[in-house]
Amino acid sequence: MAEDPAKLNIRRLEPAIQKFVKVAIPTDLERLQKHQINIEKYQRWSQWDKLHQEHINASRTVQQLRANMREMETLCLRVRDEDSQALEKIIKPVQKRAAAAVLEFLKLHSELVEEPGGHCNMGNSQGPHSSLVRSQTVEGTLMSSQESGSPLSQNLVQLNVPLPQIPQDQDAAESWEKLEENLIDLSNLVNEFSQLLHIGLAFVVSSEAAAVSADFKGSCYKALLISDMNSTFLGNFALISAIGNIWFPATVKSSSRLSSQSC
Repeated sequence: MAEDPAKLNIRRLEPAIQKFVKVAIPTDLERLQKHQINIEKYQRWSQWDKLHQEHINASRTVQQLRANMREMETLCLRVRDEDSQALEKIIKPVQKRAAAAVLEFLKLHSELVEEPGGHCNMGNSQGPHSSLVRSQTVEGTLMSSQESGSPLSQNLVQLNVPLPQIPQDQDAAESWEKLEENLIDLSNLVNEFSQLLHIGLAFVVSSEAAAVSADFKGSCYKALLISDMNSTFLGNFALISAIGNIWFPATVKSSSRLSSQSC
């Protein structure tokens, strides 16, 4: 089958792909992580106006990340099928990182606690539908390294606290819904891209297996053909030999009789 002329060797496209893998997408993911930290902080302290603006900024970052993923996908689809395995090795790390970042972001509102007045419930609920408690990074004051014996120098602490529910009358509630939609779209894009890579790799493996199978069948056919030819030759040779053994002694006897008569 003729190769698609639009497909190129991975060496020609790798520099452009690496710009997305090593620069563009990691930069977007770092920016998204900062948005997530700010969103957790503003939501914890019920700073709804700041939370609303942070949702908007995060949505822009998600849209930029999605656009970069689209452009990278377009480049990857131009890579030859036989280079799918090498392409997957390049793409897979950043792809996993993007999927994990989106999943972590979406957990924000799946792990909430709703309290009257918007305050956090610091108690531990034992009910089957209790709010999940996650480790939150908040600004705080740490002991010095000498007092705590820890090498940490940042003023951050880890507290197991739930996030309060955003009041529905706040703009932040609507902006979160839009951000969540963008995150889900991005998650679907990452998953679809992963499936495309797996399909391409599976196609290559299947093609290679088919080629090996065809070579093996061809070798077996040749071996059987040679064996059949050898068998036919040996059979014919045995037949000729048998005929010769029958005919040749009679000829010798006849010759001997003729010789004795002449004498």
